[in-house]
Amino acid sequence: MNEITEIVEKDGFEKGYSLAMEKIKEFPNCDALIGNIAVLLEGLLIFSGKKVEKKYQEEILNLHKLASKSKDVNIREQSQGMLISKLIEKEEYDEAQEILDTFSKESWVDRKQLQANLYIAKEEYTKAARLTEEKLLSAMSEIHSCLMTLMEIAIKEERISDAEYIADVDRDAAKLFDLWEYYSYVAHSQLYDATKNRIKALKIFLPMLKSLTKKWEIEKSPLYRHIQKKEVGETIGPKFQKYFVRAINHDEEMSYLKEDPEIQKAIKKLDTD
Repeated sequence: MNEITEIVEKDGFEKGYSLAMEKIKEFPNCDALIGNIAVLLEGLLIFSGKKVEKKYQEEILNLHKLASKSKDVNIREQSQGMLISKLIEKEEYDEAQEILDTFSKESWVDRKQLQANLYIAKEEYTKAARLTEEKLLSAMSEIHSCLMTLMEIAIKEERISDAEYIADVDRDAAKLFDLWEYYSYVAHSQLYDATKNRIKALKIFLPMLKSLTKKWEIEKSPLYRHIQKKEVGETIGPKFQKYFVRAINHDEEMSYLKEDPEIQKAIKKLDTD
């Protein structure tokens, strides 16, 4: 593949293409070679600036089809992904969907993105938007999990300034991506609890407690317009509030929170409710 790239740079696409076909004839059973050369030729053709000739398009498509039948799942699904994109371009939507439906759940190929692309091509915009919005929410959950783990490591290594920076990133991400307000307090709350920073913990606890009763009107955000409304505040919020109040009343390490007049007032109101 390096040799093909060098030939294209030196002598032009046609010479590199000829070498690629020779190598495939020499090693016709090497699926990895076929699949990767198909991807390589496609990229080289674009970057060469050469007008795309039909024979090249058809031959590259045939290479993708060959590799898409490989017994190696990684080679097969990589080529199937490329093949699906080609079929979408040719408006052969049914065949693209048939191939997409064969993907395994564990596939490393971004199946949801391919499905969204197919929906868009078919002008099924609502389906494409809902799928992509759900994908975005899932990605935000994974990012939050990674940040919390990195913060925990930073605390254990006594890199407190790094931990605070990571907590700031988590808070800002929650606001930037229109998540439930409560999520913007989680990282700092755990940071201040772990570092026994009572002053900062007091400042953040009350707004965090209040945020639990605020609804997450997810459908009002342009990022999640097509996702079914989630009544977070009416279900999870009160349960979390009870958990925090119980912790304040029974956990010695959190007992200092009861000393704050505003928090005492909030707890009494919760008990009354």
